Amino acid sequence: MISRKSQGMPLNVIIIAVLGLIVLVVLAVMFSGKSREFSAGISSCAAKQGTCQNNACGADQVTISGGCPEKGQSTDYKYCCAKVLG
Repeated sequence: MISRKSQGMPLNVIIIAVLGLIVLVVLAVMFSGKSREFSAGISSCAAKQGTCQNNACGADQVTISGGCPEKGQSTDYKYCCAKVLG
């Protein structure tokens, strides 16, 4: 008989690799959720020091891009206005 010896991966290496993959998946889910909240927060009109208005901005204000209406406000608001620095 011919004896064939082969080397296999030890069971503890496989377990550590599986646990590492689980941790990476959990971290990816956590960071993707937070990044959506962050991007929604900085793109809002209030984050840009503006206010949502339903008519054109005043003479001392400028129209800025932003999410109008904000969460919980009426859909009548069409403009995000901010005061001009000066």
